[in-house]
Amino acid sequence: MGVERELLFSEIIKIRRKALDMNLGDLSILKGLSPSFLYRLESGERHQPSVQTVAKNCTSLEI
Repeated sequence: MGVERELLFSEIIKIRRKALDMNLGDLSILKGLSPSFLYRLESGERHQPSVQTVAKNCTSLEI
C-alpha cells in the first residue's frame, strides 16, 4: 500500500490546468501573469505565492 499525502498547491494547479486543456500561455493571458512565473510556481521554484496570485489561479482553474 502506498502512503497518501496531500498535494502541494503547485501540483494542484498543474493538474487542474491540464485537465482544462490549458497551457501556461492560456492561463497567463487570463490572469495577467507571465508564463515564466506560472512555470516557476508549478515547478515549485516559486514558494509562498501571494494571496492574490493564489486567488487568481483558483478562479481561472475553477478550484
